[in-house]
Amino acid sequence: MKLAALCLASATFAAAQIQLLDGPDAYSGTIYALNPATNTWGNVCDDGWNLAAAHVVCRQIFGTNYEASMATEENYFGSADNNDNFVYDEVDCGGSENNLAACPSLFTHNCGHG
Repeated sequence: MKLAALCLASATFAAAQIQLLDGPDAYSGTIYALNPATNTWGNVCDDGWNLAAAHVVCRQIFGTNYEASMATEENYFGSADNNDNFVYDEVDCGGSENNLAACPSLFTHNCGHG
């Protein structure tokens, strides 16, 4: 299942880039990450997704003064099927990380589509 974030209030890091797409505005949408190994965009699986991880995404994309107001699951924004292309699964952010790549996660997935 794909997940999304809704941010209140474009960054890159060494391991990957992220972006929000398919939302109603620039501050919300499905999270897409660039896989540095394949140079292709994919989704972040919602397994283990929580508000702390959404905070990290908002700060990474918009800066330190932004935080998430909610963390959504199960393809909340209805994005198109990604052909089983997930970059991260089981993301386990504590909330203080500066970017999604700093959070423990799996690069192989067992994510279903929602």
